[in-house]
Amino acid sequence: MQDEQDRKFILALAPVVAAVCSQHGCTQAQAKRCVQEAAAYSGFGRYGYANNFWMLPGAGDAGFYTVTRVWKNSRTAKDGGWVPETLKLAKYSSPAAGVRAWIKANGGR
Repeated sequence: MQDEQDRKFILALAPVVAAVCSQHGCTQAQAKRCVQEAAAYSGFGRYGYANNFWMLPGAGDAGFYTVTRVWKNSRTAKDGGWVPETLKLAKYSSPAAGVRAWIKANGGR
């Protein structure tokens, strides 16, 4: 069942990525990497929010949201403890807007 959900995520995102990437002159390899990264970073869409499947930082065309995570960092935490970190992540109005931001973040036009 999980494999089917993963497949549906790829089938829904791939045409959007293909269309936007072709408009921006990306190669097929770049489009493939965009989809692969979206799947990896978002858990095949399960953890993606506001059309930001790549955890792109900053503000998008629809603003931003914050996420606080707690992680173990032996270099900065006292006694090697747990450290909270707040991330400011971009929100996008559509998957296509998210793909355009990914292209820009990866050196595209």
